[in-house]
Amino acid sequence: MRKKLLLLTLSSSLFIMCAYPVQAKSFAGREEEMNQKCSAIYDEETQRECEEYKAYIQEQNQNLNKDIQNIKSQLSAVGNDINKLTEQLKKNNDTIKNLDSKILNVQNSIDAISRNIVSLNKKIDEKAKNIEKRDKQMRERLVEMQVYTGSNNFVDFLMGSSSFADLLRRSEILGELNAYESEQIKALNKEKEELYQDKEKVQKQKDMLETQKASLKNNKEKAVELKAVNDQLMSKYRKQEDELLDAKIRKQLAQSNLPTIDTSIIPKEEPDNGNDNNSNGGDSSSGGDSSNGGNSSGGGDSSNGGGSSGGGGFKPSSGLIVPIQGKWYRSAGTWAYPDGGVHRGMDFGTYSATGLSVVAPANGIVIWTYNGCANNGYLGNQCGIPNTTGNNMTIVVRANNTTYAISFYHLTSTVAPVGSMISQGQLIAYTGNSGSSTGPHCHIEVINLGNISLETAVQRYNTGYYSYPKDLSFGVGWGIDPKACGSAPCRMRPETFWGY
Repeated sequence: MRKKLLLLTLSSSLFIMCAYPVQAKSFAGREEEMNQKCSAIYDEETQRECEEYKAYIQEQNQNLNKDIQNIKSQLSAVGNDINKLTEQLKKNNDTIKNLDSKILNVQNSIDAISRNIVSLNKKIDEKAKNIEKRDKQMRERLVEMQVYTGSNNFVDFLMGSSSFADLLRRSEILGELNAYESEQIKALNKEKEELYQDKEKVQKQKDMLETQKASLKNNKEKAVELKAVNDQLMSKYRKQEDELLDAKIRKQLAQSNLPTIDTSIIPKEEPDNGNDNNSNGGDSSSGGDSSNGGNSSGGGDSSNGGGSSGGGGFKPSSGLIVPIQGKWYRSAGTWAYPDGGVHRGMDFGTYSATGLSVVAPANGIVIWTYNGCANNGYLGNQCGIPNTTGNNMTIVVRANNTTYAISFYHLTSTVAPVGSMISQGQLIAYTGNSGSSTGPHCHIEVINLGNISLETAVQRYNTGYYSYPKDLSFGVGWGIDPKACGSAPCRMRPETFWGY
């Protein structure tokens, strides 16, 4: 009867499995939840769901070659269309971010499953040893009981009673012994069944572990391929951007009606006893240290002020101090991006932080600010005047007998208003991630205007002396040639002043 019942149960199970096979149903968007859930399985319902999730992962793994082929096809699909390049790069960056997150999550799941397997195996070993010990004891006990249950010995044991009461007592003892042994056998068999189930759990966890390892390998391959394609797309984008940016910004500035700066607020410059001229504006002393984000002065003194001093005149600073206050590093250097394309300044990477203080590197005046962009930049974001720069500002300062136009891009916001005189070390803005930006940083450009007064530089900006009125590049433009310094006006490497 018991064998028939077992066969019936097995047949029913096989019928159900055939009628309802495990299918790779979609768990898209629930991967993190399921990885955590299936790292340690404790009940049958979770086990069923995790079997379905495993099938889903296996289906995803089978699509690896197709996914990589689709990634490679992006290069021909976008061509040299900058709008398509921008859109594809944004999608790819989002995908890379998701893949990196998924890789970390799957690795955590693998670690958790591995720990759980170790824990289960330890329990199985302990349980197996306990069962083996009890099984041995039971077998020995049954051998002992055989002495009493043999036909002659059983009768002898009962007939050896000294009285009827003793007979009943002996009969009761035998009954209790049989009942006790029967319960012990049942308990032992139950433990054996649990041991078998635990071993099945371990095997299923091992299967899930191997599936997750395959998933991890595939996700890493996709991430590597996608990043490689992205680098090629980025090179195309940089080239297209370089060819189009100058004309786009010139047109934008001409239509933007930038304000004229009132030069009457600029005090007369006090005589400087230093050198008559500094053709490259060079102050090679470091104004900061990228390793600690410090703000050591390159000879400047914020107490000098940007306005009157002593006799009421304008006093130039004796050097340029580091404008970024806090932890920063050079995420991209001047003249070229690591992935190709012109880079006209230095990127001060701020790790994942925005809102670091930006201070005036020298005494001067603010000639432009823009604060119309959200602080959620991405590559190709056109927000900002000039185009793509996000929230930004340009100041003109005097230091070491040289006048500089210094621009700060991708800010969260500016603080010092247009037309205001600023002192070295004064708070003027906050770093951000606005405009065409792939992460929190501040792009800084330095234009050497030569040994002219602050007032003369601002007058030339107002009137179009360099190329056209309100040219924020002071004649050097935004073309493929960055106009590196030879003679003023020309661009300088911010690294000259700030630690590199």
